[in-house]
Amino acid sequence: MGAIFSRPSQWIVLEDDCYDVGHTWSASCTYSSLELFTIVFLQAAKIYLPLYIFGDIVRRKSLKFFLTRTIWYVLRSSIFLGINGGGFVTFICLLRKLFGRFYFLSAGYLPGLCSSLCAILTERKSRRGNLSTYVATIALETLYRLMKHRGYVQPLPYGEVMLFCFGSAVLFHSYKSKAAASSLTDFLIGILFKPKIPHKFRKALPGRPGIVHDVLMFIANTTLVSLWSFGLGYAMQTVLNALQLGMRIIKNPARIKQVLTKPYNRHFSSFVASFAASFKIINALLRLLSVPRDVRLYLSGFFAGLSMLFIRSNAMSLYVFVKALEILYFRGVRAGWLWSHYYGDVVIYSISTAMLFHSALFEAHNLRLSYWRFIDRVTGQRLRDLNYDIIDEYQTDSSQLLHIIEAQEQQERRQQMQRENRTRGGERTTS
Repeated sequence: MGAIFSRPSQWIVLEDDCYDVGHTWSASCTYSSLELFTIVFLQAAKIYLPLYIFGDIVRRKSLKFFLTRTIWYVLRSSIFLGINGGGFVTFICLLRKLFGRFYFLSAGYLPGLCSSLCAILTERKSRRGNLSTYVATIALETLYRLMKHRGYVQPLPYGEVMLFCFGSAVLFHSYKSKAAASSLTDFLIGILFKPKIPHKFRKALPGRPGIVHDVLMFIANTTLVSLWSFGLGYAMQTVLNALQLGMRIIKNPARIKQVLTKPYNRHFSSFVASFAASFKIINALLRLLSVPRDVRLYLSGFFAGLSMLFIRSNAMSLYVFVKALEILYFRGVRAGWLWSHYYGDVVIYSISTAMLFHSALFEAHNLRLSYWRFIDRVTGQRLRDLNYDIIDEYQTDSSQLLHIIEAQEQQERRQQMQRENRTRGGERTTS
């Protein structure tokens, strides 16, 4: 976990105060914790409010639901994230006072574990499962990165595609068997196959009900699903791009064109369309061959997963893989083969988030860059204010690793500026 194992640094102790190491921006432990809680709470509200509103629109919730439930959900989720951030500083100080010094684990992992445990218990039970799955996905990716960095594992060609194929096989089988592990899985897959051929159009097809009529119906239905999925994927990616820009898109409306014309939009849309269409086509062919239903669903989902070749996303592949493991786990629980605990999602979230806190402190380069940006943003860049000169005494080269992250950010910003300059230059040439 991060730098937790394989280094003698875990036996080094620091006699420095929590003010010298942690909250360097203020000498007061209480003020530092409350300030960071406020910063994270406000940033979280900016993130959760549009997400909850978008979810209400998709689910066609009423204005009354928004006023009575959604606002409370936004506040509760923002408090949850605020406790996760502010509590990290709180437990750094408490553990320093309890032990009288800093140990390797008490400098990062244990404060992250305690703050995450307190935070997740304040969140709604219905959200804990999805949160634990999401954080466990990032933690697994971080663990893989640090093991690869140490030379313990070697990259597997198209490994992310294989993971996605396995995950999609389980997800599609669960969806079609009405045994999905969560309503989120039902919603995400179900929305792909939502469009249906109108009854009037069915009557307009040539021929009487039979093989020709059924083939034409299948072609029309598959085409409709493909077009719907392509448009849905394009819309989802466009909204995500706009949310990432935030207020900058309002201050500079010219960025709208940049949001709409990103090449990744087309790649993601092609992935979603091929994912839905290939499942329908392969499932239909296997049905004609009289393949047993369970085998047919698994095979259709597996080969539909090859659509991941369009985008090859490690994050999405890992998430689907972890979600599939979750579904298989609950199947084992229902069958009486595995043991379940009411607070299992709490434990998974706490352990995974603690690992991410520890990695952000000691091995930031092993974190996914987008997640590092998320932490950096919601904490108001307070993570950069830690005293890495003292932390380097653990022999983890934390300050140098942080510089690697900052260099990657600067490089991406330069590339972004170059793309924008080329876009503006092309617009001037056209005009």
